[in-house]
Amino acid sequence: WGGVFGVSNVTTDRDVFYKTGHKYDAPFSSTLSFNFISSLPYLKGFGADGPDNSGIRAAKLSAGRQFASFRSLLDQVLLGVEGSYWDLVQALEDLHLADRNRRLVARQTERSRRLFQRGYVTNLGLAQMAAELASARVRVQTARQRYLDASYGLQAQVENSAVGRPGDRLIVPYGYSALLRQVLEPDLEAALALLASRPAAMQVARFDVGLARNSVAFAENQLRPDAIFSYSRSNAQDGSEYGYRRYKDSVGMAMHPDTVSESYTLSYSRPLANRAALASARGARLGFNSSLLSQRQTLFGLRRQVLDGATTIISGRKRIQALSASLEAMRQAFDFLASRRERGLVSEDEIILTTRRLLDTEAGLLAGRIATKKAEASYLAAQGVLARDFALRTAATTFERLRLATLGRHGQLAYFSGREDER
Repeated sequence: WGGVFGVSNVTTDRDVFYKTGHKYDAPFSSTLSFNFISSLPYLKGFGADGPDNSGIRAAKLSAGRQFASFRSLLDQVLLGVEGSYWDLVQALEDLHLADRNRRLVARQTERSRRLFQRGYVTNLGLAQMAAELASARVRVQTARQRYLDASYGLQAQVENSAVGRPGDRLIVPYGYSALLRQVLEPDLEAALALLASRPAAMQVARFDVGLARNSVAFAENQLRPDAIFSYSRSNAQDGSEYGYRRYKDSVGMAMHPDTVSESYTLSYSRPLANRAALASARGARLGFNSSLLSQRQTLFGLRRQVLDGATTIISGRKRIQALSASLEAMRQAFDFLASRRERGLVSEDEIILTTRRLLDTEAGLLAGRIATKKAEASYLAAQGVLARDFALRTAATTFERLRLATLGRHGQLAYFSGREDER
C-alpha cells in the first residue's frame, strides 16, 4: 500500500588502546537502524492505485496484451495465407478448365475440317473454329501465367526469402477437392454470443481498456494531497572505549543499545495549481474514453465481418446449387448440339457460343466455391478460431490429421489452440 520499511545494521571493529601496545579485547559495536516512510491513507501514493501496485498491474496487463496481440496477428496472417492458397487452387483449376476447353475446341475444329471436306461447313465456319482454337490456346497461356503468379505469391508468404528466390519452385495444391465441395454451416447465434470475449482482437481491445483504466486510477491517485510520514529509530552501542569481544555478541545485543534515538517527520507538498497532475488526469480520462470507443469499434467490425461471412456462405451455397444445375444443363445442351452437328444441322457460331458458355459456367461455379471458402475463412477469423481450426481444415490426408492431433495433445500447437479456458 505504498509504505517502505527498511532495516540496516552497521558493526564497527575499533581498536582502543589503554596504553602503548595494549588494547581492550572488545572491539565490536553495532548500530541497528529502522526506517519507515509512507504516504498517508487516502492521500497521494497510498493504496491500490499507488505507483507500485499500479506498475505491477500495468506490467501484467501488458504481458497479456502482447500474447493476445500475437494471436490476433496470427489470425490475420493465416487469413491471408488461406486466401492466397484458395487463389492458387482457383488458378490451378482455371488452368485445367482452360486446357479442357482447348482440347474440346480442338476436337470441334477437327470435326469442322471433316465436315468441310464433306461440304457441310463453309470456309467462314472453318476460319471461325480456327480462330476460336487460337483463342483457347491464348486462354491456356493466360491461365498458366496466373497460376505461376499465384504460386509465387503464396510462396512469398509461407517461405523464408533466404531459402530461395521466387520462381525456384512451384507450389502444387493437392487433396482439396473434398474440402472445396464442403460448405460450412454458419451458426450466427453462437458466433455473435462469443464475439465479445473469444476473438484475439477483442482481447487486445479489453487489455487496452484495462491499461487505460489503470492509468486513470493512477492519475487520480496523483491528484490527491501529497503528505508523507517518515519514522526512523537508531539503536547504538557505545564502542568508544569498550564494546563486545565477538561480532555475534555485538549483533545479538543490538536490541539492547546504549543509546536510542528516534525521529518523526510529516511533510506536505503541492505544486503551484497542481497543473501537471491535472493535465495528466485529463489525458488519462481521454485515453480511457478512446479505448472504450476503440473496443466498441473492434466489436462492430468483427460483428460485420461475421455477418458478411455468414451471408456470403449462405448465398454462396445457393449460387453453387444454381450454377451446378446450370452447368448440367449446359453440358446436355452441348451434347445435343454436338450430335446434331454431325448431320450439318448446327452452325459453327452455335458451337463456339455454347463452348464459351460452358467454359463460363464452369469458371463461375469454381469462382463461387472459392469465394465461399474465403468467406468461411473470414467468418472463422472474425470469431478467433481460424488459428485453432486452420491446420485440420487444410490437412489433405488422414495421416496429416492424425499427426496434427498428436502434436496438439502434446502441447506443440499451443499458439494454434486458443486460450486455455477454451481448450
